[in-house]
Amino acid sequence: MKECLREKKFTKKQIKYAIKHLKVNWKSIALYNAECWLNGFGVSKQLIIDWSKKDECTKKEIKYVLKHISADWNNEACLAACWFSVEVDGVVTDEMVYNYLYKTRKFTKAQAEYGKNHWHEYPFQGD
Repeated sequence: MKECLREKKFTKKQIKYAIKHLKVNWKSIALYNAECWLNGFGVSKQLIIDWSKKDECTKKEIKYVLKHISADWNNEACLAACWFSVEVDGVVTDEMVYNYLYKTRKFTKAQAEYGKNHWHEYPFQGD
């Protein structure tokens, strides 16, 4: 919403006024967006934070999202590893999976380790 206003070439003052007076529940919108990101592609808590910041969510909105989002982060790590295995052309090693989860998808070390050890147990349809 905030980005849409900016794209329409409104002034900062006009955007600020609109956001203040729209009576929009920004926390609910931020939570909805985060839940959409969790739609089967394997997203870490840190990516949720990063993408929320990119969407210009406030610290309070992000805190609300993290408090109310229902995610199994280990499951998300496994899903991310499954997608990674589909995208990689060739052999996928445990080290490649761990590095992808930890460095690229920003899972914690424990979550990346879990994903590395358990992703192959998931029934996954990549195509």
